[in-house]
Amino acid sequence: MLLVGVPIVAVTGFLSYAAYDPALGDNDLTPWAGLFQFYFFEWPTSPVWLYRLTQGLHVIVGFALVPIVLAKLWTVAPKLYDWPPVRSVAQGLERLNIFLIIGGA
Repeated sequence: MLLVGVPIVAVTGFLSYAAYDPALGDNDLTPWAGLFQFYFFEWPTSPVWLYRLTQGLHVIVGFALVPIVLAKLWTVAPKLYDWPPVRSVAQGLERLNIFLIIGGA
């Protein structure tokens, strides 16, 4: 679910940002973005329901992912606090991986 949902939320978020038409002076929400201020297309004016579709997907999928991410953290976080911190190289790599999983959430 996360593998499908996170890209949907990301893409619809970027589409939402493009829909604001940042090229129009005061519409730019991130004037400090520097190199990241590039747009591949202008937001189409039709069909009129397209913006509603992308916003609906963004919000619904985003809300649906919250309990899944919380369940993932609930499962993985206790392993980060095991004692002793590192018993072997393999266990150290596992702890590093768990740290990255929690940090990425």
